[in-house]
Amino acid sequence: MESVYCLRRSAAMLLCTACWFGTSAWAGGILIYEAGQEGNGLANAGSAALANDPSVLMSNPAGITRLKGTQISANAQVILGDLRFSRDSGNQFDGNEGGNALQYLPGTSLFISHQLDERSAIGFGMYGNFGLALDYDDDWAGRYFTQEAAVIGVSMQPTWAYKFTDDLSIGVGPRIMVGYYRTEMAINNNLLGLAERPDGQLEYKDTDVGVGVNLGLLYQVDARTRLGLAYTSKVKLEFEDKPHLKDINNPLLNVALRRLDVDSLELDLNVPQTVTFSVAHELDEQWTLLGSLNWQDWSDFGDVGVEVDSNAGGTSRTVDRKYKDTWHASVGAQYQATRQWRWSVGLGYDSRQWMTRTVRSTTPWARPGGWLPGSTTRSTKGWTCTWPTPWCGWATWTSSRPRHALAARCRAAMTIVPCTSSAVAPPGASEAPGTAETDHCNEGEAA
Repeated sequence: MESVYCLRRSAAMLLCTACWFGTSAWAGGILIYEAGQEGNGLANAGSAALANDPSVLMSNPAGITRLKGTQISANAQVILGDLRFSRDSGNQFDGNEGGNALQYLPGTSLFISHQLDERSAIGFGMYGNFGLALDYDDDWAGRYFTQEAAVIGVSMQPTWAYKFTDDLSIGVGPRIMVGYYRTEMAINNNLLGLAERPDGQLEYKDTDVGVGVNLGLLYQVDARTRLGLAYTSKVKLEFEDKPHLKDINNPLLNVALRRLDVDSLELDLNVPQTVTFSVAHELDEQWTLLGSLNWQDWSDFGDVGVEVDSNAGGTSRTVDRKYKDTWHASVGAQYQATRQWRWSVGLGYDSRQWMTRTVRSTTPWARPGGWLPGSTTRSTKGWTCTWPTPWCGWATWTSSRPRHALAARCRAAMTIVPCTSSAVAPPGASEAPGTAETDHCNEGEAA
């Protein structure tokens, strides 16, 4: 009886651990600052102060008061990467090193703004907030922790903005977020080492809808300097599903799982709230200097609620994953080479989100940075196209987990390369996107 009890408890923890380890895949990925628009070529520098196209409603809803007429921005991007483990003699499981786990992840976004009058404007945006997909080899050494994991979030944001004075604007954007989560891991059928059996499988997936809000302030200090302050609230996502098991052929484990009989497992995650401060300063008709400072509440994300409902009795708890808040800093510049061409460049850096240097196979990210050049061209018919060049990020980290049987010490390097393009078209308008009387650089274009 004691052995059966231990198996029951192990099975319960197995289910919780399977889903929990997978949830970390999002934290180890990217909370996206950009969604394929011109900001990709600036490393987020000046994101809350610039208002070149309707995509500004994602970073600062107040910015759409600077856009004339009706404007549309459609964007696309793809995230590529390389993530590999290097196992050592401390690994207690057989299997390979997992191959390249970071698969490509495409994304699109759409933004619309419409000027109601000289003071107010409305807009709508549909964009991806975050996304990551991990796919290790099925027989890799860490298969009992994770084999596949994916988290994707898409937001829809209606927006209203109002210019209180010639210098001060505010914006509000309720945010409806649709989240998708899926994880898959192997189940060790040789739990007690009684016989050699192939691994079983556990899969968990669900979608949920959460609600938040984006708030923004935009202030024109003088003819050349503009400040932006933006806040995005946290969004709570509650994933709930019955874990799906297959090919479990260990008799003792089957007995334990039948007695446990899990009806549902719920995971409560908080999308981090953020605050961004940006500045844009026009040196002359050609050069604009940009900067941003951003805070993200990852410590709140680290507290994950887990609730199990089963015939053997329900249980719930909050797991503290010991995350800490992160800071992002970036600087950039734009150069208006000609009336048609504008060049952008940016350099950004993010602090790591862990309190310690110990990380897991599902959190492969630490202290990323990026160098992002890009260019923008405008046609005489009011269309603007942007080609940010690949985003080059980097991260190195070490994992030391002697208690968990995965490689006792792992090192990995990762590069994520989004390729983006965008187009902006204000239908029927002769001005370039972002044209405003107070925008010195754009005044030069319109002259």
